Formats: sequence, structure tokens, C-alpha cells
Amino acid sequence: MSKHIRFNQQIERSIALPYPGEVFVSVGQKVEPDTILARTELLAALPGYFNIARELGFENDQDRFKTALRVSVGDDVKSGDILAEANEESIRAPFNGRIEHISFSNGYLLLRQHVERDDKPLVIKAAKALEISNRRLPSVVHVKVGDEVVRGQLIAGQSQIFQLLAPMSGIISEISTDDGTISIKPFYQPTEIFAGAYGEVIKIIADYGVIIQMTADVIDGIYGAGEEVTGRLVFSDDRTDEPVIRVFPGKIELDTLKACAANNTVGIIAAGIDAKAFMDFYGYMVSEGVTGEEKADCSLILTSGFGDAVMDGEVMTVLEKYRDQPVSMYPQTNIQAPVIKPRIFLYVD
Repeated sequence: MSKHIRFNQQIERSIALPYPGEVFVSVGQKVEPDTILARTELLAALPGYFNIARELGFENDQDRFKTALRVSVGDDVKSGDILAEANEESIRAPFNGRIEHISFSNGYLLLRQHVERDDKPLVIKAAKALEISNRRLPSVVHVKVGDEVVRGQLIAGQSQIFQLLAPMSGIISEISTDDGTISIKPFYQPTEIFAGAYGEVIKIIADYGVIIQMTADVIDGIYGAGEEVTGRLVFSDDRTDEPVIRVFPGKIELDTLKACAANNTVGIIAAGIDAKAFMDFYGYMVSEGVTGEEKADCSLILTSGFGDAVMDGEVMTVLEKYRDQPVSMYPQTNIQAPVIKPRIFLYVD
């Protein structure tokens, strides 16, 4: 029996969001590759940084910082909510979000922005803040409608004293001389996770994701690149108009790889490829031996290695058995410790 094949494996995969959100499936539910598992509307961009102690004038005083705080890690806040206050002065949240981190030793907190699809733009009284007339506002504005801005970016001002910085990231939606305002529409960029495989939900990770169990025959590859993909398994000369994973029993050439990527092939299982062709298609960074994040049009798993190669007979037999069936490819590879081999999942009924 080939050392590259493991039959009838019970596989558990943990799939989770990077930040808390909403989980849409339940324990016992059957899932398919395109089943959405969870979504978070907390933005993946850098969170807002607020040096509370410095802004309120008591740096290096942890006790006063703790006393001034009105929020805790994990709290959800709305735009305008008080984050901290002392001596009749308050610091308010400029946008909706969640308190991600508080440093008591350094007196700051991090607020990760939360954006819903129908959030209204943030209206900034720009002329008033710059102490100019509404009519003069266009002459000191450094952005235009439609521009993307990030929190802390200079958006208006004519000197170092009178400057207006973007209080949040978003898109400039309006610059008004009637009321002297600049409006910023928050980005709506939710993060969603999908099952990416056929299986059953066996556990919910509250607010984050799930653990899925699958039964599959598993083929371990030698090296891979590209993203996780699922598709119907076909062979090199099979014709199809749907997204597929295609098997090449020998070495695949660069021109063939490019042609497949342009014609509904989401993944390729091949015995080998020349190293130069591999790096030409996926980029030279993969030569460091850590892959799995490449944004390529077609993923690849090698079953034998680089150069001229012929696929192991037992591997070929197993792949023939699953012809026209849905299979999944997990190309992530790490040739350093801890070693991670690319894997092919062939689902057992």
C-alpha cells in the first residue's frame, strides 16, 4: 500500500472567523463547500488607537487611567459613546465598534470598527473645526468625493495648527459648502467563512465558527500552492464547461497550467512540474517552502515532486475510482517544522 494514501479517515476541521461574529449553522447540519458558516462585520483593518491617558493628561498613572475608563475588553460601543472621562473632559467613540484591547500599563485602548450594510455616513463639522467659513471649505480640503481614507489621514486644513484628520476609515461621500461638512461613508467589508468541504457540523465555536467532521480517503502530496478548492475530479483530456479539478499523471508544463487556469480548472493534481515553471506561475516566494496563501487562478498539488515524474500507481488507481466525484484540495505546504503536507480529500459516501 502506498505511504501517500490513507483510507476511510475521520477528519475534523476547525474553521473560525478572526473576530467575533454570527454563526449560521447548527450541530448536526450537513454542509457543502459553498455553505456559509459565519460572518463578522468587524473590519479586518487596523483598529482605532486611543491613548486615553495622554489625551486626558495623566500619562504613567494606571490608577487614574482605570478610574477614567468607561468600557471593558469585549464591550460593543456606538459612535458617540464615552470611552473614558475625567475632570469634566470625555473621549468618545468616533465610530461603532468593539473594544479589542486595553493596555493599563501604557494607558491606551484599541477599538475595532463594526460596520453594517446600512450604516449612515459620519458627518464632520469641518468648517467649524477649522474655524473657517463654510464657503472656504473647498479651498482647504485635501480629498474629493469618492476618495478612500483611513483613520488619522489628513483630509482638510491649511496649517499644522488647523488640521482635520479622518476619525474613521471609509469613503468621502459628500463635501458640503452649505453647512461646512465632510461626510465619510464607512466601508462595508464583512469577513465570511465557508465550509470548503462536504461534512457535518459537530461543534459550534461560539461567535467564531465551527468544527466540521468529514469521512474521506486522503492522499498526501509532496508540494502544493494556491488556495483550498473543491471541484469535480476529471482527467487531463476530459472536456467540461464547469469548474473542475484535473489530474495529470505525469509532468505538467507551464503552458498547460496556464491554459487550464483560463478554462474552468480550479485545481490540478499532477505528478510533477519543473521548478522554474512552478515559480513562474506562483511567484518566487513559494521557494521558501511555505505555501497556501497564493492568490492564483488555479491551485496545484504535486504527488511525486519537481521535474520529470510519473504518478504512483496506487495513487492513480484511487483517483480513477473517484473520477467525476467531488474532491477537495488543501495545497498548504510547510517543508520546515512543523511540517505540513498538501492533502487531497476524496469523500466517502
